[in-house]
Amino acid sequence: MKRRSVFITLMVLAVVSVSMYVYARTTETPIFLPGTQPMEIMNLTGSSKCIQCHGGYDTGAEPAFNWQGSMMAQAARDPLMYAALAVANQDVEHAGDLCLRCHVPNGWLRGNSVPEDGSKFTPSELNGVQCDFCHRLLNPLDHGVPKLENAQYVISPELTMLGPFTTTVNVHDTQESEFHKTGDFCGTCHDVTNPLFTNPETGQLAAVERTYSEWKNSDFATIGAKGACQNCHMPPKWGHAADPAQFDASGQAPEFRDYLNLHELVGGNTFAQEILPLFWDYDAQGLEALQNTKDKAYVQLRKAATIDLALADGAQGRELKVTVTNQTGHKLPTGYPEGRRMWINVKAQDGAGNLIFESGKYDFETADLIKDPNLKVYEVKPGLSEQQAATYNLEPGPSFHFILNDMIYKDNRIPPRGFTNAAFDAAGANVVAYHYDDGQYWDTTAYPVPAETATVEVTLYYQTAAKEYIEFLKAENKTNNWGEGLYKAWAVTTKSMPVDTMGGNPVAGNSCRTCHGDLQKMTDLGYPQFSFDWARVNAETGMNAGCDDCHLGNPKDFTFAGAHEGVLGLLVMKGRYRDVVKRKDVTGDDYAKVQSIKSIRESNSNDPRYTLRVPSPFHMLLWHDRNQETAT
Repeated sequence: MKRRSVFITLMVLAVVSVSMYVYARTTETPIFLPGTQPMEIMNLTGSSKCIQCHGGYDTGAEPAFNWQGSMMAQAARDPLMYAALAVANQDVEHAGDLCLRCHVPNGWLRGNSVPEDGSKFTPSELNGVQCDFCHRLLNPLDHGVPKLENAQYVISPELTMLGPFTTTVNVHDTQESEFHKTGDFCGTCHDVTNPLFTNPETGQLAAVERTYSEWKNSDFATIGAKGACQNCHMPPKWGHAADPAQFDASGQAPEFRDYLNLHELVGGNTFAQEILPLFWDYDAQGLEALQNTKDKAYVQLRKAATIDLALADGAQGRELKVTVTNQTGHKLPTGYPEGRRMWINVKAQDGAGNLIFESGKYDFETADLIKDPNLKVYEVKPGLSEQQAATYNLEPGPSFHFILNDMIYKDNRIPPRGFTNAAFDAAGANVVAYHYDDGQYWDTTAYPVPAETATVEVTLYYQTAAKEYIEFLKAENKTNNWGEGLYKAWAVTTKSMPVDTMGGNPVAGNSCRTCHGDLQKMTDLGYPQFSFDWARVNAETGMNAGCDDCHLGNPKDFTFAGAHEGVLGLLVMKGRYRDVVKRKDVTGDDYAKVQSIKSIRESNSNDPRYTLRVPSPFHMLLWHDRNQETAT
């Protein structure tokens, strides 16, 4: 894949091909971490070879297409990463090696992370976190690595692919690996600690990311596969892991799997997919894969939280209490801390519909979050201690200099189910400048709204990259043009538009649970039996799906008729698999997977969506109802 020059004409990073690898990492590099070292494993296969069998046959199930659009595949192309990398290398010479071992593992293992600006990586290595790398990972704890963090990975020297199944085919052997089924596998990279500096307040090495530890110390880590990271971020699907047509002649066609983890690897990033094509050339399928991941990120964000409202009269007027409940297996939000945030937007109207109160206002033109006395932002603010700031001639306090940050000034992100202060403190994932009780996985904020308030509108926004962070990367990048290029790309796209997590895409906003998740509303309409507890459905079944994944319809349509067009009523489905049908594109292949009860009762229907068939055994999905009387 070639880099584009739409915004960056003098970019230092250049993609080069090399015929030999010279490993120059010596005492210059300030960071040495255990695990497999560069030049020890030189036979990792690039993803392009894997795609020959594992792609091009079923975009709804195959590993290749779904991985191609993921941030795993784009980890070595992410412009934000390169802009932050440049600043890190400026702050501590050669420190960028810490970033590259995770974002470009194939290149790092070949010794191509020197120089640490990424300029030596080959086109193949720029495919990020690739198939062969993940499927040859061993549990580092079994091989002398003391802790799961910082991409301290151990790679098997054998060519047998490790995963959830054992098979023997004529291309490569596959061996079942319990490690690959657990969240510990993800923990290899998804805890990040700064190995250079110690937090003066805790005595621990400075924490950067703690997604794995947040999960590990939650209830989700105690319930087996249903609570593993893979269940949300690689949700179960049915299909073939490889193209059956590729194996016809050999007679070793891959087995049809009832439980196949979809390699979508989706989080909440909806910004990178917008700007990546401005820096790199993508073919039509590559662009489609990026859009696929972006669409699924909206769906993922829609599942992240629920909101409950209580409006009551008080001594000083009316008080609105907004409770945000974390439905994820980690903090809300989680991951890379710089620029990432969620906040509550509250609008109150009087009886005439006039706006009389607002908190959490966002200017979509300027990308500014307007400060107000009641503003609630969920975020982590790392920064510099007094001593660290003096050492590097910087101001103490919150900072975006992630390689220098040695402490946390604020972390009020909502913890997951099973949270305890003691466990999170020990893991370096502690709450800072805020308080949550043990067992608390929600947060309630009170807003003093005017007495004449008649209606309220509450939105929980998520943003991948705040304006302040983008401006910082532009201003602080002194060594190349990645910061400038990132800023220009941000400015001409949506400026990392915040996502309305209650409705998915902020520009088209309805949701099935707006009505069906409200028992009182459905009771008033005369259909209490069609109400459901969405959070409980996901938690109890591990299904982790949007309503329209199974029932079709169009939840983003504001009209009753439009929202319910093509909706399948009571379904019989095989197992607990999401995305068995797609609202936008119901193909003949889908007809064999889902059946509507309506097709049995109204066999004269001419609509093909009501004549779907599925092989037995059947499993009834009857747990939607939150009204216990009608549930029976």
